[in-house]
Amino acid sequence: MKICKTFVGAAAAALAFGALPALAQDAAEDAVVADASADAEPESATPDDAAMMAVLSSMFAAEPLTEEQEKRLPLAKKIVDKMVPPGTYGEMMGSMFNKIIGPMMSKFEDASPAEVAKQIGVEEGEIDLDPEQLAEVSALLDPAWQERRKLEMTTVQGAMGKMMTAMEPGVRAALSEAYAVYFDQKELTDIDAFFSTDSGVAFARKSFTMSSDPRFIAATMKALPDAMGALSDMEEEVKTATAALPPLRGWADLSGEQRARLSELTGLSAQQLEDGMASAADARATDAIEGSDED
Repeated sequence: MKICKTFVGAAAAALAFGALPALAQDAAEDAVVADASADAEPESATPDDAAMMAVLSSMFAAEPLTEEQEKRLPLAKKIVDKMVPPGTYGEMMGSMFNKIIGPMMSKFEDASPAEVAKQIGVEEGEIDLDPEQLAEVSALLDPAWQERRKLEMTTVQGAMGKMMTAMEPGVRAALSEAYAVYFDQKELTDIDAFFSTDSGVAFARKSFTMSSDPRFIAATMKALPDAMGALSDMEEEVKTATAALPPLRGWADLSGEQRARLSELTGLSAQQLEDGMASAADARATDAIEGSDED
C-alpha cells in the first residue's frame, strides 16, 4: 500500500496553525474556532524540496524582536511552556489519530473492490462482488491482508508522531516570539494566571491574528524538511514491519480449486485472471523499483 504523506502533512499543519488559537478561544469564551489548511507536500524531503522550503520561509520572514519585546520573551516562553509543554504535539497527534485520522484510515481495513481489481490486473468495473466475496477473494490473494492493514496503520501512526516531534521545537519558539510581540507585560502576566482576567479575553481575541503571523508559517516551512525527512523512511518501515508476512499470491501460487473459485467469484476466465495477475505483479515490481529510485 502506498502511504499518503500529503494527508499526514496536512494533519500536521492543521495542528500547528489551528490548535492553539482554538485552545485560547475555548478558555476565554467557551468556544472552539479553528480554521487551517495545507497544500500538498512532496513525497519526501529531497534537496530540491529543501530549497523550495527555504524560499517559502524567506517569503514569510518576520522582523527581529525589539528590545522591549526581547524583555517580554522570558515571560512569553513561560506561558508557552504552560500551554504547550514539550511533547504536547506528539500527544495531540496521537489523540488526533485516535479520534479522526485513525477512524478515517480504518475504512481502508475492509477489502476494497479497487484493491482486488488491482491485484488481479483488471479494471474495477470489470468485477462485481459483494463484501463477503471481496473478503474471500482478498484472502485468496493475500491471506495476511487484514494483519497487513493493521501493521500499516500502526507504522503510520508512529511516523506521524515522529513528524510532530520534529516540528514542535520551531513552532514553540515562534509562539513565544509572537506572544512577546502581541501582548504587553501586564497582559502576559495576566495570561500567565491562566486567562482569569479581561486580558485573557484579549489574548483569545488576538490569537486569531497571531495564527496568521509569518513567524508560524516561516517556522513550519523551516521545519518541514526535517519533518518530511522523518517520514521519508515510512514506507520502508511499513515494508520492514510486514516483511515476515507471506507475499501476495500470484496465479502460480493458487491451487486448482482456488483458481476455480476465484474465477467463479470474479466472473473472469482462468486466462484473464492469469494474465491480469501477471500484469499486476509486474506493476507492483515497477512501483517498488521507482520507489527505490526516489529514495
